[in-house]
Amino acid sequence: MSNHIIDQVVRATDGELISALVDIASSPAAGDYVTKIRLTPNEGEAIEFGRSEWNSEQLRELSTKRSRVIRIGQLLVSGDQALLDVRRDLRNQDNKSQLFDTLNLYQQHCPGNANAFINFADVAQSRLRSSTSADIGSLLGPDVQKHFEAREHALNRLESLVIEQNKQLDEQRMQLDAQYTERVTALEERHDARLKELEADYNTRQAQLDEQENTLAARTKAIDDRAATHARRDDRKELLKALTEENRLALSSETSSRRLAVCIAYLSLLVFFAAITIVLFYQAGTNDWVLIASRSGATIGTIVTAGFFIRWLNLFATKSAAEDFKLKQLQLDVQRASWLVELYFESLTAGGNAELPDELLSRLSRNLFSSEEPEHEAVTATDALASALLNSAGKLRLNIAGNEVEFSRGDLRKLLRQKIVSTEHDG
Repeated sequence: MSNHIIDQVVRATDGELISALVDIASSPAAGDYVTKIRLTPNEGEAIEFGRSEWNSEQLRELSTKRSRVIRIGQLLVSGDQALLDVRRDLRNQDNKSQLFDTLNLYQQHCPGNANAFINFADVAQSRLRSSTSADIGSLLGPDVQKHFEAREHALNRLESLVIEQNKQLDEQRMQLDAQYTERVTALEERHDARLKELEADYNTRQAQLDEQENTLAARTKAIDDRAATHARRDDRKELLKALTEENRLALSSETSSRRLAVCIAYLSLLVFFAAITIVLFYQAGTNDWVLIASRSGATIGTIVTAGFFIRWLNLFATKSAAEDFKLKQLQLDVQRASWLVELYFESLTAGGNAELPDELLSRLSRNLFSSEEPEHEAVTATDALASALLNSAGKLRLNIAGNEVEFSRGDLRKLLRQKIVSTEHDG
């Protein structure tokens, strides 16, 4: 899409058009980016003049011509792109086509910015509009020429009057601006002075309020210290009361229901294996190896189930006792910590904010809220079963790599003692 400006200028002679194009191309507004002037006659090829030819004898001679045979006059930039062209419709014979030419300004071909293009357009339009033909009366007649001259004179007078009025308005506006600035300055000075007075008054009152607040804060701190001591003692009593309640180790309903379910499962499994064992032992046929294997399996199942059940009950009882001891230890630690805090604050109050020595504090607070629990060796179900079998067996025969090894009851007891001694050394 083309981005150019279209305007109408009064048709001038070829010499006036060439002279106007040379003046526009040589003006500061055109800068150095206008490289050529191209003239295209109504018939024939175009004539181009470079920057070095703008003062040539040929171009000065063409500037004196009174003819109207140039159809297009252009100012070109680099790339032979038109920055300005004046087009004449020489073939149309209506009055408008004979009186006016079309001026095209191409902003997209301007190498400069928008401000440079505006300056160039101002110079071009002003120069081309001033090139009114002196013999326009030959086209319009002398009476019309006089009428246009009178109207032009009246327009010039009106323009001068408007310029004068604008000048007076500008002077009045500048005078009003000066008065307004003076008044604003005076108001700002009075405002700054009043603001300084208010700030000084505010600082004085703020200092008084700060002094009163410091006094009140000191009194409040003394009251809070006494109140904090009583509150701390009340909290200690509440905590000790909670630690000495009878139901402190009571299980929740969810935990009790889960424990009951585990007990029922163990008892059911134990009754099942025991019943099978009793039934198998009352059956005849001592030489039947299937019956012997079944009796052995049922007996082992009963023993393993009973061992697991007893171990689970023992573990639960052990943990309950451990938690009870922990609560008692926590009760003692709370009493020790409360006594230590009271001693610390009393030392600060009596000694002028002098703290207790770190060594004394470390000794008084040693093992406070910490416990050293002995590590017990975990006994697996396999160990329990092996221990039960070895303690109940009178003789053990093993087949190792095709060699049979037989252990008596005494040998088995020696092996168990050696296993216990080696376990203690490893621990």
